[in-house]
Amino acid sequence: MRQYLSGLDSVASVQVDVLLEFLASDHWIVNVVLKDNPSAESVATVVGDAYAKVLNLTGANEVRMVVTWTQGETSLFCYLPMKDADKAASATVEAVSSGMERVQIEEEKISFEYRTIESLPDRFILPPTSPVLRLGSLKIEQSILVGRSHCFVSHAKGKDLASVPIKRALEAIPLRQAIWGGREPGGGGQGPPSDPSDSEGAGAVRTGCG
Repeated sequence: MRQYLSGLDSVASVQVDVLLEFLASDHWIVNVVLKDNPSAESVATVVGDAYAKVLNLTGANEVRMVVTWTQGETSLFCYLPMKDADKAASATVEAVSSGMERVQIEEEKISFEYRTIESLPDRFILPPTSPVLRLGSLKIEQSILVGRSHCFVSHAKGKDLASVPIKRALEAIPLRQAIWGGREPGGGGQGPPSDPSDSEGAGAVRTGCG
């Protein structure tokens, strides 16, 4: 297995650990590091076709595999197994931007963590045209620390949060917290629950001072 993975053009290194079980199936843990700045196609091949080959070579029902790589100045991690990993990884590669510090692709969500900055970019929230938002089956989350204020965005399928005035809200509430879901601060009605993931189907934006 190690020889097979190491032979792939996009792979820089491979580590394989096996936890032997006498009364149950052995546990396989595979860590794969890709060469810097891989193409979306090569990443999709490793997390899709290559992972299927690994399952075949081990004869195991499940292999825990972590694929990591660096894209520009962004560190990316893909945790397998997960459904449609090739599509998720490919879309994520296309969505990465220079302000992102860490991106994690997991079974139920893709999370984008940004570098700390002093002023939020005008187009921070991912637009509906972003390839990751077209996946549909995964939660998409963004988080960033702006000065002392933390912003968290949880996208819901079919909802456009790009028009939420998050930058204006951050500038207006330097000393207190505000929580709202897809509407103007102070616009009336109830905000989302404390955990944005609870507002399934609506999407949520949360900001607050730390």
